[in-house]
Amino acid sequence: MKTFCHILMRIASDLHIFSAAGNAIVNEILANGMKTVFGFLKPKQKSSRVKLALHLLSSMVALGKQAAHRVISKLDFSNVTFTQLLNKTNFSEEEDCRA
Repeated sequence: MKTFCHILMRIASDLHIFSAAGNAIVNEILANGMKTVFGFLKPKQKSSRVKLALHLLSSMVALGKQAAHRVISKLDFSNVTFTQLLNKTNFSEEEDCRA
């Protein structure tokens, strides 16, 4: 997941020539990897996994409007998991999962 985050952020920032490849990665993650992403977002997970999933979602959204719409359509914000993430803190790390 971390590798995908770095690739997508790099494409979004300065490698616009590869935007089609970035969108293909987003489509594959949305089609085949969302179960893993949602598993990483569960409240019982370590904060490092939660942060990784949130970074992946934000890097997919950073690719552009179309990718953002596809990501948002996969998320159910009425799910109790998201509200529990708002209150999750980790004082042992400088950046907690809400950052």
